[in-house]
Amino acid sequence: MVEVAAITAAALDARRADVWLFTAGEWFLAATWVGGDSPAPGLPQDADSHVDLRHGQGESEQLLGALSVMTPHGGPLATDERQLLEDLAGQAALVVRTVGLSAVRQVRLKVITGQKDELDRARLRMLTAADTEQGRLQRDLADGPLEHLAAIAAGLPRLPSRPGSLSDLRRHADAAIESLRDIARGVYPPVLRDSGLVPALQARYRSTATPVAVNGRIGDGRLAQETELAAFLATCDAVTAALGARASSIAVDLTQAGEALIVIVQDDAEPDDSARRADMEIAVDRVVAAGGVFRLDGAPDGRRGSVVQLTLPLSADRART
Repeated sequence: MVEVAAITAAALDARRADVWLFTAGEWFLAATWVGGDSPAPGLPQDADSHVDLRHGQGESEQLLGALSVMTPHGGPLATDERQLLEDLAGQAALVVRTVGLSAVRQVRLKVITGQKDELDRARLRMLTAADTEQGRLQRDLADGPLEHLAAIAAGLPRLPSRPGSLSDLRRHADAAIESLRDIARGVYPPVLRDSGLVPALQARYRSTATPVAVNGRIGDGRLAQETELAAFLATCDAVTAALGARASSIAVDLTQAGEALIVIVQDDAEPDDSARRADMEIAVDRVVAAGGVFRLDGAPDGRRGSVVQLTLPLSADRART
């Protein structure tokens, strides 16, 4: 297929020519010829010009892929050039039809291998993060409730001879209970367990100095516990990254689309902030580890800021009313 891309580029004097395969509802880049400084289009439709590769006619017609080019002038092809691209696409369809199945397998294997590698890296980072979190939790316990409990244990033997110390023991007990509650909220917020994802996020950011607007349209019932927790933590990571990048306003929007939960976090912070990228890696790892997809884009219409999209699969056991 590389030869098809090279012939197409030579015939049209293109900066870049790509052969695409379409299978299982997805586009895969199968072959490329690049003769200059031309970035890869994300889809055939993103190129300067493209033509679908089809086989058969009528109801039996099948979409096999596409042939796309990036022109020297960065615009669409002239009429005669367009006709030439369509003629080349007709020949390319025969090639794709002949070797397409093998090429599809190779492309999908490459994609799956890349996804596996990324998942392995994410899991390794999550294990490291888990060790760090465990150390933090141990320090919080040692500095908070355990310190108060130790004071209670030391004071109990002296209580018969010093009845007045009872108030001090009660104070330590209250402080230990409050510390444990604070730690428990950080591990699994009670409002998330009792009320669900949207109320938990709204409660989390109700009193922040930087306004964080949370809106959700998730439908009836509750999501599976693991989905809610993964979405809650990843969303909090994304918001924390935006706050660290000095955003002045943040909007969180949650929707359910079919069998996926989509969370969009939009802010007006500097998108290239280095601290933001470091914080965002935690959110990426959480989403990947949950089998989801993470996407970070600049704000639309040339505005300052970033848009984070978290797509998480819904568990089959999702309904809790």
